[in-house]
Parts: sequence; structure tokens; C-alpha cells
Amino acid sequence: MKQQSKFSSQEQQQAAVEQHGIVESVKDFSTVEELLRFDAGQTSVPRTVEQRLAKSAAEITSPNRSWWKKLFGR
Repeated sequence: MKQQSKFSSQEQQQAAVEQHGIVESVKDFSTVEELLRFDAGQTSVPRTVEQRLAKSAAEITSPNRSWWKKLFGR
């Protein structure tokens, strides 16, 4: 009789990592903002996207001063 072993998904992932020689460090983030900052530091923005974003940002005009700032001179 053939004996079949059942692996948990974590054990299967670990076996796949060992087979492919992939070693990744696991990071734990306390907030979503911390995760996004880390990801932004690791991800490079394509040159075309960077140029389009700079062009769009340059076209944005500053909003008019609010009425209360005009009234009180701030």
C-alpha cells in the first residue's frame, strides 16, 4: 500500500522555495503607510510615467485664496 503524505500550504511553499533556491526575507509592517513607503522605495517608476506626472503637476494652478483669508489678511 502506498503511503501519501499531506503537506500544509506553508510546507508546500517552503518546499517550492527550497527547490528553486529562492530566499526572501519576510517583513512585518505595523501600518499600511509603512508598507507603502517601503514599497515605494523598492519600486522604480518608468521614465515615461515620471515625465507625464511632472507635466500634469506643472499644469495644476494653485487654488484661489479662501474668503476668510482675504478678509482677515492671512
